[in-house]
Amino acid sequence: MSNQIKNKKIDVRSRYTQNLIKQSLVELLKTKNIKSITILELCKHANIARGTFYNQFSDIIDVYSAIEDDFIYEIEVQFENLHITALDQQFFLKLIELICSNSTIALIIGSEISESGFLKRIKSFIESKYIIPIVKNIKNPNFVSYLYDTFNFIISGAAGLLIPFLQKKVDYSKDELAKRLSHIVNIIIIDCMHYINNK
Repeated sequence: MSNQIKNKKIDVRSRYTQNLIKQSLVELLKTKNIKSITILELCKHANIARGTFYNQFSDIIDVYSAIEDDFIYEIEVQFENLHITALDQQFFLKLIELICSNSTIALIIGSEISESGFLKRIKSFIESKYIIPIVKNIKNPNFVSYLYDTFNFIISGAAGLLIPFLQKKVDYSKDELAKRLSHIVNIIIIDCMHYINNK
């Protein structure tokens, strides 16, 4: 057997094991906080040896980060293919659909650890794609600071609407949530740009 074929088999086996570990962590997160999940418990749930776990990940947070990486990559690919250029209703609807179509993501974003993980990375993605291009056209550093303050306010507010939706604490549809988010964001951004342009 050639080294190339052997390496390909190892890669396939490694990906399978990584996915098994990630899915096992998601299952455990349905009933437990991530801080209380041990590697031994995760290995038992995945039916693997501890050595097999350490061949793929360094600790539980490493597994969690890999789940985040997968989702952020999916968001980037989906939005690149759609050519969405604004924080409009289409943007929010697509983001909500992506999250809701993946029960893993909905579970984790709706959990108490969400602020330290996915939402910060989604915020970073939105910032690089939609905010930085605007900032490049603003010369006054005070206005840049004002724009970032506005952006941070928007993200916190959007998370405040999204999390109860994922936890099924509100009864409106994905379309209605996207419409509300788009409307609120546009009012705030228009006001921000009006302030910047009139100073």
